[in-house]
Amino acid sequence: MTRAYTRTVWTVLLTLSTAAAVAAAEVQLRSDCHTDKALVTLGDVADVRAADPQQAARLATVELLAAPPAGQTRTVDLPQLRQLLELRGIDLSRVRLSGASRVRVTSVQSSSPMPAVARPITESSLRQRNERVGQAVGDYLRRFVDAKARWQVAVRLTAGEAERVPQAGQMMVVEGGREPFTGLQQFVVAVRTADGTVQVPVRAEVTLPEQVVVAVRPIARGSVVRAGDVQLAPAPLGTRMEQVVFDAAEVIGKEATRALATDTPIETNSIRSPLLVRRRDVVTVFAYAGSLRISTNAVALQDGGQGDLVTVESMLGETRDRPKYVARVVGVQEVEVYARGRQLAPRTSETTLTP
Repeated sequence: MTRAYTRTVWTVLLTLSTAAAVAAAEVQLRSDCHTDKALVTLGDVADVRAADPQQAARLATVELLAAPPAGQTRTVDLPQLRQLLELRGIDLSRVRLSGASRVRVTSVQSSSPMPAVARPITESSLRQRNERVGQAVGDYLRRFVDAKARWQVAVRLTAGEAERVPQAGQMMVVEGGREPFTGLQQFVVAVRTADGTVQVPVRAEVTLPEQVVVAVRPIARGSVVRAGDVQLAPAPLGTRMEQVVFDAAEVIGKEATRALATDTPIETNSIRSPLLVRRRDVVTVFAYAGSLRISTNAVALQDGGQGDLVTVESMLGETRDRPKYVARVVGVQEVEVYARGRQLAPRTSETTLTP
């Protein structure tokens, strides 16, 4: 064996091993599929091959879509197949698709009319079937759209539609919906029974939990909340909606009154305006009378941020006889008061009181 021949053989083997590493499985689409099942899998519409038999078996059982009604045909092309596989979490970089450009799926079992309902459906049964279909739609959205989202599905079946819903314990196949998958959505629920495939069109109102402001990183008590510290996110289960903040602008620049953990909704009582006046600070008190502004000093008896009302104690007179009054925080160690019933005039002059 010549050296050149040996080198050629190694090159071919390396090429084949590289191709096998890139494409771990091959899916060869058939042109026709005849099925008697309610749910069409990848193995029904294609020949699945892989070096690992278990991997091929797993791929073959991937659910794609509901079978068409008995005697009808549904066509699936390669782009649709790609989309269905991606929605189901299949890494297409490790799967090579080949074969026909589209497959015709035909249900081979004829359906017979549904048996007549002996009596009208009860209110309790209607409610239960609405809940069962709503749960099936929610499972579909979590499986194929967003597994982390807390989809809320409200289904309102008519009595005639509810009568066609499968009994508890029977598998329902859900299809449909359009992006962004919220609002009024149209789905189809299908089930294979002894009498054939039953398909029920379902109208559902799909919502997601209200967006609230949550911390994206731990925020220490006394820290000022920055824009990068918070974001909007769906409210976790158990959130007290009447106490949380819905607008990030309401918390940015505010001070945390307690430590806030990551992903914690921010409540209105956990933030406040940054403290400009602290308890026992000596503050400047501005009092207004007409066009006259008078200033003096007092001791703050409470903490306060911009616009807060705090109690202050005068520094004039004996300690036990010093009067206390309420003032509004207007700046760093600054508060103001004004005579009741008077309108504030422009600040044209100023007098300073001294003890």
